[in-house]
Amino acid sequence: MNSNGVLFKMHEKIGGFMFPLFANKIPSFDESFEAFIADLKNKAEASE
Repeated sequence: MNSNGVLFKMHEKIGGFMFPLFANKIPSFDESFEAFIADLKNKAEASE
């Protein structure tokens, strides 16, 4: 990355004392996160 670039990092943090009761009912958000990152990248590059 050069000095004009941007580094974007995102992570998912989920938990809590009731999490074990519902963990198997929560879907994976990987596909949604990947779509969000791709859209953000496209928007950022279009505004250059």
